[in-house]
Amino acid sequence: MKYQTGSKQQLVFAGERSNEKSNFSWLLNSCNSYQTDKIFYGDDVYLTHKATGHELYIERCYKSPTTGFAEVHCRSDYYYSTLRCNTTKHNNTPYVKTGDIITLRSSDFSSDYSDEAENFDNPDNYILSSHN
Repeated sequence: MKYQTGSKQQLVFAGERSNEKSNFSWLLNSCNSYQTDKIFYGDDVYLTHKATGHELYIERCYKSPTTGFAEVHCRSDYYYSTLRCNTTKHNNTPYVKTGDIITLRSSDFSSDYSDEAENFDNPDNYILSSHN
């Protein structure tokens, strides 16, 4: 399913659970090409949708027509949003393990960029969380 307006890219839905497990399976990838077997807390990462192989992208120029927040979609052209992998107090290792609860904060945007267009959101508001 694609956005009808804005980027017209594959939309990403975050909401109530779906019976379609392939819709919410993502691969966590390190932005460091030399680091392929572990993701450490504090690393820059990106997400790849398992079913399609497309990368998650936070769009600064378009807002979701439903929520008014930044449009989040999948892209197949190797553009992705860089996210910082942060830990919670419940994780007891320096690296991400299966089942860990993590918080992802966008690190694509500098907090001191010039906000010339009204449709650009505050970069400090881009947060994604995983839950078991």
